[in-house]
Amino acid sequence: QRLLEQFGTTVLSQPLAEADLKVTLARANGGLGRREPARLAVQAALKAMPDYGPAKVFEARLRADTGDIDGALASLDKQLERASQD
Repeated sequence: QRLLEQFGTTVLSQPLAEADLKVTLARANGGLGRREPARLAVQAALKAMPDYGPAKVFEARLRADTGDIDGALASLDKQLERASQD
């Protein structure tokens, strides 16, 4: 909760730092059961860095948490394929 209060509105100028911060906020929100703020934080991370792996993985987790298991697995498969090419 304290992390969210302190950094919830922070915007960083470096795309990687911004994406990483937003994924951290997404995880914090998710841990508190706040799915919508978690989803919005993941979207912000992907806006900063569209192919940011940790954001893609957490996005898949959110899909699984809402019952979209097939979508979550497809997202993870796509991310694993992309990671193996890097």
